[in-house]
Amino acid sequence: METVQELLTKTPVGETTVLDMVKDLDGKPGLVITHRREPPLVPTRRESPRREHTFFDVEGFGSYLNVYGCANSVMFADPEAARISAVLDETAETQFEVVSFAAQIHPLWAPWAALLNGPTDLGSFLDVVANNRRAVVEPDGRELVLMLSQVKASEHIEVQKGRGRDALNGIMVQSKVQGVVKDELVEIPESLTIRAPLYLGRPARDVVVDLYLSAADGGVHVRLSAGDLRTAMVEEFSAMAAAVRKECPGTFTFGKPAFGGWAYIGPHVSHVG
Repeated sequence: METVQELLTKTPVGETTVLDMVKDLDGKPGLVITHRREPPLVPTRRESPRREHTFFDVEGFGSYLNVYGCANSVMFADPEAARISAVLDETAETQFEVVSFAAQIHPLWAPWAALLNGPTDLGSFLDVVANNRRAVVEPDGRELVLMLSQVKASEHIEVQKGRGRDALNGIMVQSKVQGVVKDELVEIPESLTIRAPLYLGRPARDVVVDLYLSAADGGVHVRLSAGDLRTAMVEEFSAMAAAVRKECPGTFTFGKPAFGGWAYIGPHVSHVG
């Protein structure tokens, strides 16, 4: 028989020993000590947080939906935001979980996309072309770098814009070699053809970028414009959306999910006259 000391000191880790003292047993005076071991209390854990994953890989996003969310899922494709959101269970009564795919601009296209935001000085444009000349397929990227370097190194720059068959269109640069001043017209191409993927996971495609030059503050500024770029990006996004739809043939639509709260007017009260 275990002693009181043994009962108190040999309790397994995590369990609790409880001693009950009884002063009366079957109507007769006396003292009886009983013990019992109680298992440890399991703490109440919080409910798992709702899933709000964001995927950058369209194939991984489709595979995830195929495994975890195709039965009652509804997918919303937003071309403007280049984002696909999936409500995992549209029939859920207590909560909705939404996971998303966000298309990422490809690193090879990112520097050109930054130039489309506004005018940039000729030197900064030359740096972008020099660092990404392999993406320029027309004209030749290396030749374009040499041409722009010649302009940047000149002592005086003047933009030439004319009309007609014999008009001068380009940049008149002035250089000085051994005391002799020389003027030379550098023909700048009207457009560039950039070959690069627009989004991660997508193949490279050609994008024609129009090139505009202007003289301001004693220097030359470059402005790029790509009229067909928006169409190309929508086509690329649509191809990614089609891949998700093929992997998870649930309810698919163009749009974006939105949830609102219910309006309550209070409990119904009946009056008995």
